[in-house]
Amino acid sequence: MKHNIITGQQTHLLGGPLFVLYKIMGAIIEAQTSQGTAVYWLETNDADFAEVNHFYYINKNKKLEKAVWQKDTGGLCIGKVAIDDNLINLLQQFLDSVQQTEFTPELKNIILSAYKKGSTLGQASLALARKIFKKFPLQFFDPSRREFLTFIKPILLREAALTPDKTQANFFILDKNIRKAVFKKDGLFFDRKNNPVKPENYLLLPNVKTRSICQDAYFNCGSYIAGPAEQKYLKKLQNKYKQHKIQPATIIPRMSAAVIEKQHLRHFKRLSLKPAQLDRINWEKEKKKILAATGFNEKKVTGKCRKAERKYLDRLQQAGIPLAKLKKETEQNLKHALGFMRRQAREKAAAKLNSWQLLKQHYNPLGNPQERIYNIFYYVNLYGLDNFLDYIYRSYNRNKKILEMYHD
Repeated sequence: MKHNIITGQQTHLLGGPLFVLYKIMGAIIEAQTSQGTAVYWLETNDADFAEVNHFYYINKNKKLEKAVWQKDTGGLCIGKVAIDDNLINLLQQFLDSVQQTEFTPELKNIILSAYKKGSTLGQASLALARKIFKKFPLQFFDPSRREFLTFIKPILLREAALTPDKTQANFFILDKNIRKAVFKKDGLFFDRKNNPVKPENYLLLPNVKTRSICQDAYFNCGSYIAGPAEQKYLKKLQNKYKQHKIQPATIIPRMSAAVIEKQHLRHFKRLSLKPAQLDRINWEKEKKKILAATGFNEKKVTGKCRKAERKYLDRLQQAGIPLAKLKKETEQNLKHALGFMRRQAREKAAAKLNSWQLLKQHYNPLGNPQERIYNIFYYVNLYGLDNFLDYIYRSYNRNKKILEMYHD
């Protein structure tokens, strides 16, 4: 039997953050090593639209932007959500806002040929994935297929029997493409509105605790490429696997790395930092170091000013001078003075602060690792699809933390 190497992710806009690419490339490389089959599971049965209806990008002014597809899905599984004018306009706005390069026309063609009005998000995501990975030996799987739902129904009915009373079941019913949670009470099942439900009368969908079990049973897969959070929760499911008498896949960690670009090297040098230090940089501490080097210590200066202010006001009070109005004016003057000194310090450190801001935005965006925010198409626009994917393929090593684009 051929060895299957699976990885998967919710159906995000534009393929999702950079870490999704790492998972897929990990499956491709592992499959080639083991002479197996790489499969990408596009999770279309999820219903948390707010988790996948957005993406981040850098605009032509080098600012991080968030694009959000505003839409009321009515609880539909995300793979069934229809693409509308709002999404097409959002994608066009994104394409017009990015830095225009020699690869931008290719970027537009890839995206706009996949996302077409009237098709579903699941269909568009599959079309996009096929375009992105056309050069690689990769199979795609949509778990909304009836064949799969028919296969897993006995597993989830068994889970229904195992569900303790007064708890939510580890599966959903699929009612007109809407995923609904069910709860067990006195041996029977009910939906959130307390309507009685018979699971055997519906197609059933797994939840986070049964999805991998259904996956491993269907594919009889040997390996699964997982991120750090997945590895933790999959370890907790061993007893659940034993209950269903299903052999779990071997978990293989994905690569987790930051892509370093040549254009940023001068900013690292200006701050006396090295790309290899990225996973150890305390960004707020670095900012404080930059400001401290200007000689302006806000805490120390404020303390001295407060001490002088109290001494001055105490003497005036001893002289019988009314202080109510004077206190307010003194406080305002102090704030203005501190603001002026703060601005002076920032101007003195402007170049370094600009470098700090750029590097933090690029490698610790919104306080997260780069791979969780940046989208693959930021790099496709700069380097071209084939160039960038070939680079990731050649450089892939799950122990790597840094990918140096400037060496190519």
